[in-house]
Amino acid sequence: MIKHLIVLAVIQAISHIDLFAEIPDRIVDAVGFAESRNTPGMIGDQGSALSAFQIWRSAWDDANAYRIKQGQRPISRSRWTDHDLSREICRSYLALIESRLINAGVKPTPSRLYLCYTMGFAGAKTIGFDPTKAPAVKRKGLARFLSAL
Repeated sequence: MIKHLIVLAVIQAISHIDLFAEIPDRIVDAVGFAESRNTPGMIGDQGSALSAFQIWRSAWDDANAYRIKQGQRPISRSRWTDHDLSREICRSYLALIESRLINAGVKPTPSRLYLCYTMGFAGAKTIGFDPTKAPAVKRKGLARFLSAL
């Protein structure tokens, strides 16, 4: 009985951990290359996309919410010029995307991760997570991403 209670306590303690959320450096680096050729301090989309990873406010906020859920500290968007911190937000956002894909019953592949990153999860879902159905500009970004892997 005690052994059973201990097992239940351990399961409850670790149940919030997302075991699929370990995003390799090569994926994060490839996103930076596709988005800005890994140029720190980059500003795009009329000021909406910041850092080498071209992160919009909504994605930054989603990544921070995910970080908090995973027991990590949020990173203020005011720190976007710190390349290492922007890199960690990118990694967190990709982990969130991976989790969403898994929860939707879709196998997370590098192409699908980047497609969701660049189009948003809802946008990628509207095209069935199929890169061949993405707008031309998104397919060009995907090609840069894949070339950097």
